[in-house]
Amino acid sequence: MSGLVTPSISSLRATTPGFEQHDVAPLPAGGPSDALLARAPQQVQTVPTAPGVTLAPPQSRVGVTLQGSAGAERAVAPVPADAVAAATPARIAEIKARVLELTRANTLRTDNLAEVRAQLEPLVAELAAYYAANRPDDETTRLRGNWKSVWYDNADITDRGPARLQRDRIYQVVEDGFYYNVANYSVFGGTVSTFLRGDYTIVNRPTPETAGQQGLNVVALTFGESRLRLGGLPPDDQVRDLALAVARRDVRSVPTPGPEGVTGRLWNLYLDDTLRISAGYNTSSPELVDYYVLTRVEGRR
Repeated sequence: MSGLVTPSISSLRATTPGFEQHDVAPLPAGGPSDALLARAPQQVQTVPTAPGVTLAPPQSRVGVTLQGSAGAERAVAPVPADAVAAATPARIAEIKARVLELTRANTLRTDNLAEVRAQLEPLVAELAAYYAANRPDDETTRLRGNWKSVWYDNADITDRGPARLQRDRIYQVVEDGFYYNVANYSVFGGTVSTFLRGDYTIVNRPTPETAGQQGLNVVALTFGESRLRLGGLPPDDQVRDLALAVARRDVRSVPTPGPEGVTGRLWNLYLDDTLRISAGYNTSSPELVDYYVLTRVEGRR
């Protein structure tokens, strides 16, 4: 769910020994940035194509080339929609592997978001077409669980003032009707963890008339409270338990300024037991659609 905003750490000065010695200003809330769309593409970590494997996604709205194992660029070719819908499990596995290799190679980078997005779009388009034609009946149940971010291009999820986002420690814990965006930030030689709640309902559910369409089971979300906790996050498989403990106030955390009341929309382009690719936007800027690639930390619930 889009729009993870870092809570302020300045509120800890009065309540936490050691923080009062720093002159910490509230972290800016930030907003949608048109600069991301105008940024010139930078070098991207590409992934060699396996011998004998040819990926031929449908045409994208951007001009895209992919690099083969010899380093030579080659254009991707469109494939018929019916062929996409009938793609074999082996082909879907090949595309998933390429998506994960590409995004994992660029998790920590922010200078090449536009180029990575351009390489992802034709791959995701094929997965999305396949998923729309084969949407599981229990999609909304599959959404629940502990998801770890691999890559995203939402410009709002970034450093805040002196706090440096650890882009390889971002999670989304999805429960029935609510979720928490969770992240680690490095600040003043230490680490803090942030917890941003959101509440959601599912809209645009599939009907016999809309079966096979994309953009169904849309998550209509509203951001709620933001909280901050001293110390880093535990291992991946314990993040959900900590997020729910913060929600119950079983562990110490402090409320901080955040995007409370901001609304957005999010939908699955592809979802299975291990991989989730979502698209989403802030309802105040629906023209800025971001991609999110996440992997499930724990088994299906």
